[in-house]
Parts: sequence; structure tokens; C-alpha cells
Amino acid sequence: TLRKTPAWAAWQGRDRTFMPQEDFAELVEERLIDFAEPAGAVMLELAQTFKATTKVDFESTRRLKSGETTLEYREATEATAGKKGTVAVPDTFTLALQPFEGSDAYRVPVRFRYRIRDSRLTLGYVIERPEELVRSAFADVCEFVGSNIDVDIWSGKPET
Repeated sequence: TLRKTPAWAAWQGRDRTFMPQEDFAELVEERLIDFAEPAGAVMLELAQTFKATTKVDFESTRRLKSGETTLEYREATEATAGKKGTVAVPDTFTLALQPFEGSDAYRVPVRFRYRIRDSRLTLGYVIERPEELVRSAFADVCEFVGSNIDVDIWSGKPET
């Protein structure tokens, strides 16, 4: 049985979960070593100093003659990071993670996400295709084991 690494469990456990800025910053600080691009220090500064504002424009017109109504709603969100707002907010970042104990490390693409709801900022991320990464890591472990023993490796279980 393959065991997940603490790093993989930490990142996978919060995948697709929005959290308060402080919780996100603590996760980044605890897992600094996992960042490949940008560097962990850059991501920590981003997590600690992230600011986002949303501006909403609403316009309504109604023609009395015909009853025709036009509604227009525009929402624009601006995000900055860094003490002076100079840290670029990435769309994605890359982690270097071992999914299983003893397996190779893989470059894991992650999409950065943020939301402003009810005047609260939350931060999160989405690991891109984690099931494919786990499948690939499992196959690599099977291949390694198979090349070092004299027994065929079978995946799955036989039908009875």
C-alpha cells in the first residue's frame, strides 16, 4: 500500500477550498519548501499582503413609451500584493510534490483563486488534474518495483 506524503496530503486536503487570508498564509508558510514557481518567499509575501477590491457599476433605463427596459451590471475586481502593491498576482503557481512516500517529485500546476463575498476576502487554489498525477506516480512506482524484482506486477484485482 502506498502512503501519501504529508506534503501531498496537506495540499490535496485543501484543494478547491476557499479560506480566510490568514489561513492561506499559514498554509503557504508551513509548506514553503513545496513551491517551485514562483519561489516560496514570493508566495508568502503575496499571501500576507494580498488586497482585492471590487467595483460595481449598475445602470438601468426604462422607456415609458414602449416599456422597454435595459439593465447593465459591470463588476471589476482589482488585486494587488506586496507592501507597495508591486508583487504580481499570478494566475497559476507550481508545486514540486511527491504524491507517495519514496516516489519521485512531480511538478504540480495549481491555479490561484480568490473571492470577495459579503465584504470578506477568501483565497484558495485548484490543483490541475490531481487524479492524473496520482495515476502517473502510481505507474512510475509500479515500473520501478517491477524492474527490480523477478515477479510480474499486476494492477487491480482478478475477477472471481
